[in-house]
Order: sequence, then C-alpha cells, then structure tokens
Amino acid sequence: MRRELIANISHDLRTPLSFIYSYAEMMHDFPDEVTPEQCQIIKGVSFGSS
Repeated sequence: MRRELIANISHDLRTPLSFIYSYAEMMHDFPDEVTPEQCQIIKGVSFGSS
C-alpha cells in the first residue's frame, strides 16, 4: 500500500511540473517578450528540472 501511495504522489507531482517546464521552455523561445527578471526565472525552472 505504501508503494502504491508513493507512486500516486509521484505521478500527481510530475504532471503539473511537466506542464510548468513545457511552459517555461515555450517562453524561452520568445526572449523578446519576457523581462530580464522573467528570463532568470525561466532559466531557474529549466535548471531545476534537469
């Protein structure tokens, strides 16, 4: 039961995190439309996900 709980929690975390990562990558493709502060945040998301 514990293993199943951990697997469910892992899946529940990965799903929104993959969306956040994909959104950050999309924003990275349009550098003219983000501020320098936003660019730093995007780099942090990309670094943290690897």
